[in-house]
Amino acid sequence: MVLKILKFPIIFVLISILAYWFIVTVGNIAAHAEVSAIGISVLTGFLLCAAFAVLDFLLSDAPQECAVIDLSAIIDGRVLNMAQKQILANTFILPEFVIKKLGLLSRSKDTHTKNRARRGLNISEKLLKMPNVKKMNFNKGLTDEEKAVFLSKKLNAKLITADFNTSKMASLKHVKALNLNDLGHAFKSVMLPGEILNVFVAKEAKEQGQALAYIDDGTPIIIEDGKKFIGKKIEVTVKSLLQTSNSKMLFCRAKGNN
Repeated sequence: MVLKILKFPIIFVLISILAYWFIVTVGNIAAHAEVSAIGISVLTGFLLCAAFAVLDFLLSDAPQECAVIDLSAIIDGRVLNMAQKQILANTFILPEFVIKKLGLLSRSKDTHTKNRARRGLNISEKLLKMPNVKKMNFNKGLTDEEKAVFLSKKLNAKLITADFNTSKMASLKHVKALNLNDLGHAFKSVMLPGEILNVFVAKEAKEQGQALAYIDDGTPIIIEDGKKFIGKKIEVTVKSLLQTSNSKMLFCRAKGNN
């Protein structure tokens, strides 16, 4: 990124120095050889046009930030919205080995695996219709995880993943990995005691009389004495928050039961 920023001002300065040298040289020649002012103007204009054409070519060929999408990120699905909004990268690379693996998994006898793979194929199809998503073939590496890391390193790109082990492997290879789960936790809203939430009570919780609900970002809510509200939408008051490095959980009470 630093080279990308510094590259073009340096080139512009070099072109300016060359242009100055050319004009001075031609001016000295003209003074002795009686070259017309029109000739000097034409030559100077030609040089400037050529210089700006070179600069324009270099700018148009400037490398953009890109990110490689691995198998776990495709199955996770959140990368679709990232590509649509161009979040964290301008160009996204979808490796062919990821699509091939999704095809194999979609024929699995395990229903859960098959459904996740088919969802991944559907997301891949939507991604490849976007102009900022490119398909690329790459075979270096024994596993799909290694291939994703090596491809990211080759392209000097970020690696988007939802797999903890792949993130660790990328770190060892000096590849910047963006774990979707870590990003998700970072952007979850903060709830404070006393706040009122409107939630749908989904099912019974482990402890007697408690019920379980979820807020929009997927955070689970334990509702005290909430069993009687299962299947209903109610207002709850936040009592406390249990936060860990990987997750958080809210403890609430149905409004009116305080």
